[in-house]
Amino acid sequence: MIYKKENIQRKLIKASNYNYNTALAKAEIKDLSGAIICLKTAININKYNTDARNLLGLIYYEIGECADALTQWVISKNFEEYNPLADKYLSIVQENTSELYDMSTALKKYNQSLKYLKQGNDDLGIIQLKKIAALNPKHVKTHNLLALIYIRDEDYEKARRELIVSLGIDKCNTMAMKLMSEVKSVLGSKRKTVKARRQEPEVKETKVLLPSEDVIIPPAYKENTGWQTILQILFGIGVGIGVSLLVILPTNTRTLSEKNRLLIIDYNNKLASKDIDIDSLKNKVAGLEETKIELEQDKIRLDSSVGEFTEQYNLLVNSLEQYILNNPKEAYNIFININMLNMTDENFIRIHNWVTKLLREQAQEAQVAREAMETAE
Repeated sequence: MIYKKENIQRKLIKASNYNYNTALAKAEIKDLSGAIICLKTAININKYNTDARNLLGLIYYEIGECADALTQWVISKNFEEYNPLADKYLSIVQENTSELYDMSTALKKYNQSLKYLKQGNDDLGIIQLKKIAALNPKHVKTHNLLALIYIRDEDYEKARRELIVSLGIDKCNTMAMKLMSEVKSVLGSKRKTVKARRQEPEVKETKVLLPSEDVIIPPAYKENTGWQTILQILFGIGVGIGVSLLVILPTNTRTLSEKNRLLIIDYNNKLASKDIDIDSLKNKVAGLEETKIELEQDKIRLDSSVGEFTEQYNLLVNSLEQYILNNPKEAYNIFININMLNMTDENFIRIHNWVTKLLREQAQEAQVAREAMETAE
């Protein structure tokens, strides 16, 4: 029976390692979505597979999911005391406070942008998503959501650019691939339509010749005498001058007046447009100043919260280490010093609840043992 149980355990470990190796191969070719699926399978089979957890955390970090990455590395370190990879990744994140701040801010803004979009405030949602893309360029979910909004607004070229970024990070991301297929389909049909229009033959105008019976025969020509010719010329000059004075000059005057009027209107419109542009720039500068002040305040709060988070995280890790080393009393003494008052991180809370459950079970087992000893006495 013991042999059969050990055989099953070996098979489970082997299956978990197989999925880890498959994920490693997928990660090397930037198929991060496929690698995540394989690593989750490996962990479900063998939760103590720290290599799989370390790689999963690294991939989460690569696609901009910092909180999920930290969770996997903390669990990995707790399962294996000597874990240089988890120690290395955690120390890199803790030392690079600016990047951690940017990722934390990006996560808050992503949640805020989802609220805006649900409320119908699409403009504010897009602004927040663009800020996230600037703070955390590797956040695949942000690029996919922006692409989805652009597709809804029929701005397929912008959607294509966002999806190129997503697929550059995770080339087999299911959502990005579906959206890119739709974008290519629409853009392809548009290009075919434009090409067909360019290839249409030009219609040339053709002159219709009158048949011979429709030819107009001019009346008989009569030659004028010299005096008649001179009089006709003088009469024509006089008529021309009169037409110029009565028709052409007033027309030219009216044309010049109309041109001047249009020029004045055009200049006024340009001046008004300049004023609008200046006001818009002033508003943008004021908005940027407010954003700067808000970011500075967020940085101050985050620096404080990061220090507090790091302190509480270290207490949690030390408590788990003592529990794993079979020192439940010391683990409990450390654990009760953890302050959960300002801890809002879901992953930290989940691990804290898990440790609470472990310590409670340990305490119950110790109580049962004491009662059994008292009964025996």
